[in-house]
Amino acid sequence: METGATKATVKAVALISGATSVKGSLHFVQGPNGVTHVKGKITGLKPGLHGFHIHALGDTTNGCNSTGPHFNPLKKDHGAPSDNERHTGDLGNIVAGPDGVAEVSIADRMVNGLINKNFRSVHCRLYEIRLVLFFHQII
Repeated sequence: METGATKATVKAVALISGATSVKGSLHFVQGPNGVTHVKGKITGLKPGLHGFHIHALGDTTNGCNSTGPHFNPLKKDHGAPSDNERHTGDLGNIVAGPDGVAEVSIADRMVNGLINKNFRSVHCRLYEIRLVLFFHQII
């Protein structure tokens, strides 16, 4: 992008499906102000807290073993979303209610730029966008 050019809003959708009962969709909207909003709904989770993070690889052929580490291009230590020192892919926790449904609404500055690098289309399947989101229950 040229200096002084207006930054556009970039959007992408991740559809969550697979062999498990976990399903849903997440909408990523990266605004010109540098904030990426992640909104959506995930069903089929166990009730409670679930870690929410982006992995480096979009390869799910061997489950979690093939997705690589958390997305961390800046080589930072693991941390909470509010920490300055954290993986870019560390997005905190989401909460699934008693019905197994989690409503996701996250605003994050560090994820900014991820869509430009990895999303090739506004409507993508989860595995095609080279972005893997994982939800693990926090005990």
